Amino acid sequence: MNTLLGEEEADQLCFDTIAYIPWEEVIELITPLPILHSEELCVQMSNLTRLHLGAVDLSTWFIEPDFHEPHTFKDLLRGLDSISIIKPSLSGDLSPFTNFLSRRAAVGNPISLLRLSYHPHMGEDVVERIECAVKDFEGDDGDDGDEDEDGDEDYY
Repeated sequence: MNTLLGEEEADQLCFDTIAYIPWEEVIELITPLPILHSEELCVQMSNLTRLHLGAVDLSTWFIEPDFHEPHTFKDLLRGLDSISIIKPSLSGDLSPFTNFLSRRAAVGNPISLLRLSYHPHMGEDVVERIECAVKDFEGDDGDDGDEDEDGDEDYY
């Protein structure tokens, strides 16, 4: 394309482009797209088990869709078991992220593994809320400089 798009326009173009993917067959997804902003997509991806995100804003990416009958929060990505997030940012507070995790746990569908790498500083109270909502939480702020033998950082 020879025209620069704004963030919302770019996201809409991506959603329009991927509209014909058979989402019920997707079990692993690597994306920066804010898929939680689409109720229809979240319900269709019932078999998604592993979600990998890179450089997403934890304050805005985890905003919950406004559910319409007959869907409920329990229908949202119901097979999702593992989330890996590399280099997340934070433009506001972490409540959308922690609310997402807590609500899943409250409806009996907690995330089994949450892995956050190279994340912004989180207070101990936030870490405790996350640890209460997921079965296994692995978080590091990236200060240890994990690199593979090529000198590249391993993200997943």
